[in-house]
Amino acid sequence: MFLFITDNPLGLKTYKDTSVFMMEELLAAGNEIFCCQPSDLSIKQHEFIAQAFPVVRACQEQLLLGEPQDIFCKNATAIFMRKDPPIDAAYLNCLYMLNMMKSAGIRVINDPQSLLCFNEKFLAFEFKQYMPPTIVTSAIDDLYVFQKKHPVTVLKPLNAMGGESIYKFDSVGNQEKEIFSQVLKNHGGLVMLQEFLPAIYDGDYRILIIHGKPFPKTIARIPKEGSFKGNLAAGGSAIGKDLTAVQEEIGNQIGRFLMQHNIIFCGMDMIGNHLTEVNITSPTGAREIHAFSGENPIKKLMENL
Repeated sequence: MFLFITDNPLGLKTYKDTSVFMMEELLAAGNEIFCCQPSDLSIKQHEFIAQAFPVVRACQEQLLLGEPQDIFCKNATAIFMRKDPPIDAAYLNCLYMLNMMKSAGIRVINDPQSLLCFNEKFLAFEFKQYMPPTIVTSAIDDLYVFQKKHPVTVLKPLNAMGGESIYKFDSVGNQEKEIFSQVLKNHGGLVMLQEFLPAIYDGDYRILIIHGKPFPKTIARIPKEGSFKGNLAAGGSAIGKDLTAVQEEIGNQIGRFLMQHNIIFCGMDMIGNHLTEVNITSPTGAREIHAFSGENPIKKLMENL
């Protein structure tokens, strides 16, 4: 039996959702699958309980669920933590409980202790030699200084996803100062400033790292006309690509680090030859990679569970 912790299962976009793709593969192998939200977890009589939906069918067309029932988490072969950011109090509380489950011998993917330790924007700094010029700050003066060195600057929140609240500045005036202040206020008091990479228009590459190894097929996410964001959630489009030698080298280095921290499924993002993010919370892109290449990254993930 496998348990998936996701956003509201009824709201998942089945045609592209990687969590649904995982459920589909596990069901096809004859496994029993359940899914729930973080708020459906509880501790009762010293037992970890999930009020979860049994998954009857999972495919690109639909996610068919049965009636919710209480299940004992200790009976799960593994629990997949697939809740999307933001990393808010509810998310953290879920990780605290999952970390207790891990201590009790229940397998959780990815490791909840690592999810607690590593923000995916910060995690890229472990491999800073591959990053574009980047700082993390709360000081408006740093924005002026950084933008003078790097005339086109990208501002990112540290705990969002899908291109949310990402801005490109060609100058710093009152409007940019206001945006900086609002992102600080809304996203935890720190922001990332990064040199803009024109290679984004050739694609923001999503490379999946599975059991420590970069998958040989990738997608390049191309910004829609008039945008600089490649994120599919922000309207970008995807094209299939083969893994390059540079991507493979960086992916193998990152993969070794991830395996040391029990992170077996990761989405590494690169623009040109620069590393921009190491996504370990709920990496996506598997459906698109499979659609373009015919090669199945989720089957590779499940082979060694």
